[in-house]
Parts: sequence; C-alpha cells; structure tokens
Amino acid sequence: QMTKGIEINKSIDLFHNFKEGYRGVLAINDIQKSEELVRVERCNCLGSKSEDSSKEEWEKMIENQGIAFFKNKSLTTEDLHLTPGCFTVLRLLHEWDKGLDSKFYHYLSILPKNHRILVEWGESELSYLKGTSAEPLSLVDNLEKQFETFEKFAKNHPKLWSQSVVTKEKFSKALNWVRSRGFTVDGEPYMIPCADMFNHNPGNQSALFEHISDDLNDAYVMRATKPIKAGNEIFSSFGQLSNSHLLNSYGFILSSNPFDSIILPSKILMDACKTSFLK
Repeated sequence: QMTKGIEINKSIDLFHNFKEGYRGVLAINDIQKSEELVRVERCNCLGSKSEDSSKEEWEKMIENQGIAFFKNKSLTTEDLHLTPGCFTVLRLLHEWDKGLDSKFYHYLSILPKNHRILVEWGESELSYLKGTSAEPLSLVDNLEKQFETFEKFAKNHPKLWSQSVVTKEKFSKALNWVRSRGFTVDGEPYMIPCADMFNHNPGNQSALFEHISDDLNDAYVMRATKPIKAGNEIFSSFGQLSNSHLLNSYGFILSSNPFDSIILPSKILMDACKTSFLK
C-alpha cells in the first residue's frame, strides 16, 4: 500500500547486511553529489496527524484527553506523563494494533524487536551508569507513569486500541522506535520509512535529510551531500551528540566520537579552581 509515493535510488542497497553484523545503506554504484537517495511522500509517514477511518475518534481523544492533560503543566521527574511527542507513539500503537489492515504493516514488521534504549533498561542495568554522564539522562523518563497514562487513554477510547496492544512491552517498544528512528518535523516526531535506514556517522556524513514542500510536493528526501563511491556505506548524522545522548535516545555509542563529553559535578570544578588559585 505504501509503494506509491516512495522512491528509492537504484544505486543503493537500502537494507544491506554488513559483515560486522549490522544493517545499513550501501552504494552499489557510484553516486553523484546532490542525487536523491530516497524520497517519501508525507502521506506515507507515520505521525500524530496521520489519518485513517479513526480520524473522528482520534481528534476527539486529542482534544478531550491529550491537550487538556499536558496543557500548562510542567513536567518533572516525579510527575512525568505523556509529552506532546508521545502522540506519535500512540499513533504507532494504533497502526500496530491494526495488523495487516494498516498500510504501515510491512514497515512496522521490519523494525528491530531486540534493540533497546535506556527507558527499557532495568534497575540492575542502570546501576552500571552510576557516576557517568548518562546517569542523569536515565532518570528523566518514567516509563511506568507514561504507560499508566496510555492505559487511561485506551480505556476511554477502545476504538483506537484493543487490549492486545495495551501492554508495557509494546508501549516501551513503540516509544523506542519513535525516539530512535523518528525525525523531528514541525516540532513533532515522524516515522519516515526508508529514510530511517541510514546509520549515524557525524565524521563521514554523506546523506542529508530534507523536507521539500511547495505547490507540487510535500515529501521528505535523503540527498547525497558529496560523491559516493560504489561499495561505501552511506551515512547520515543525527547531530553533534555525545555518547550519553546517543545511548539514551538511540541505544548505541561510538567508539570514537568527536562530540563526546562528560558531566563533572560542580564540587569537583570548585575544588579544582581553589587548588589552582592556592598554588
């Protein structure tokens, strides 16, 4: 159902399995600078504003449940529920629940089931982060409260989600997919099939994400930023992110990260300054 409106450059292997054990995008022919690698029409993207036969019920939920829930309410570690971006997670769960009836069925079926981000880690696993720059980030999310909020939404709107999808396991996996694979468009995360297959390498970026919007087009494009030789992997960049941020949002770190950083407690800095001035 999604074939129309998605164009893939014939010179790339979008689902290449590299010998190192990961999947990414490979150039199978030489590619010129500025060539379009992938083009996806907006109608084939999954976000909070995606539409199907549930449009009326979805808009009712957003108006009566969603907006009222977080409007004028500050989110704290102790009182963290659903953020506006989480409505893409709810939409993904709705599509997941539809199974073969969803036009996103085949896309959702290829998303990694075993990949995990910090929000899915248990207490024993999180203990390994104690004293690291990733520890503060791991304390921000509260999966339990977010899931409890989703349960309330699902109970009030059974037409949108059946009980089979209202599980913490599926909610956390949907949260994982949106956070680790979503693109921020107009302030909201969108799942953009095919465009999310490019791996992150800020030091060797060769593909750039673009939004083309005019009278004739409303599409998202991955475009070559430089000539690419056949046999090379084609990389995107998620931004100038430290390893702690990569681990939190994407579930991986880079062994050599030019943008890595550490968080030092203020006491250590103050003591170092005092020692320096006393010399």
